[in-house]
Amino acid sequence: MIKKYVFWRVSDGSVVRDFTDDASEINALAVSADGRLIASGAVNNIARVRMRQDGATTKVLVRHSQMVNTVAFSPDATLFATGSNDTSVNLWQIISNG
Repeated sequence: MIKKYVFWRVSDGSVVRDFTDDASEINALAVSADGRLIASGAVNNIARVRMRQDGATTKVLVRHSQMVNTVAFSPDATLFATGSNDTSVNLWQIISNG
């Protein structure tokens, strides 16, 4: 059961940041193209979006009735998609364009 994810610096193998998801096993992980946001999908039917810099949770996304097994950001990180074993795909607005 994976409840922790770690980011390493490729050049020297040092740990840049690690996160623990206390709620459930992580099935899917995505990083926004600009590197600011990290998203995870879990067995408990929940997806989370966090700030990469400090790990702060910015969104907790609850709509699926079964585990979330895929997550993805739009290229500009304003939208986020989740897919689930319940055969649904949900599209979420993450950041407003103002």
